[in-house]
Amino acid sequence: MDSTSACFTPDELIIFSDLDEKIRDHHAIDILAHLPSAHYNATTFKMWEEYLAQKEMQANGVLDTAAQVKHINGWALDKFKFLPMMERAWAMKPNRDFYVFYETDTYIFWDNLFRFLQTYNPDANVYIGSPSPGRRDPKRRDQGTLFANGGPGYVISRGAMKTFYLNHDDECCGDSVLGWVLWELGIPMHGHWPMFSDYGLHDIPFNDQHWCQPLITLHKTSPKDMVDLFSWEFSQRKSQVSSVPYMFHTTICSFFYRVRASNVDLLHS
Repeated sequence: MDSTSACFTPDELIIFSDLDEKIRDHHAIDILAHLPSAHYNATTFKMWEEYLAQKEMQANGVLDTAAQVKHINGWALDKFKFLPMMERAWAMKPNRDFYVFYETDTYIFWDNLFRFLQTYNPDANVYIGSPSPGRRDPKRRDQGTLFANGGPGYVISRGAMKTFYLNHDDECCGDSVLGWVLWELGIPMHGHWPMFSDYGLHDIPFNDQHWCQPLITLHKTSPKDMVDLFSWEFSQRKSQVSSVPYMFHTTICSFFYRVRASNVDLLHS
């Protein structure tokens, strides 16, 4: 909330979670609350037991969020959120040009993303992000499919959302099955790696695949790095207005030079 999402008002940002709660001025929506009751059968999926216990403790006013979330496998629960999130996002904010989905450890260079999206028609079926191999399609000679890795974030156009909203069958699944559902609807995933990067800030390889590419998102970003990147990005905007997008090499070199210079100044003060 102090970095990637800092500039969004409660009316602009939708937060989906597995717990209904207030986060500063924003309301986090429990996206699992309206799933079919069949998914709550703890004998077939034990994860629901912890999830339902969490909801009960919250209702009774005895929930210690920091302690209880350690017992819940959020990654396993996440796979049940992807399609309901799309449906709810469209219901709450219909007909937006693009819908950007990202996670708490995703850092987004919004200026670069907005420039990039200007090259796409929002009414076309657009589904873009960092590609990962998905299912093979037996109906198309076992052709391989791709899905957008949720960690670096992904973007779905208005056209693709309409196609999904009118045709999906309420199957509940994760990012890989989301890719499959969209594939079945005739919306292939367009991979834009490394612009949508699955690396963290300190893990980016030093090679020509990355260094000369625009940088749109980073994954596995620590809270401190997110705040530092946000501060650096806005200092860049104030000092110069450029028609050139942030590149890997300029961003990383300039950012780390600023951090090191700041540390040196502190040491000598």
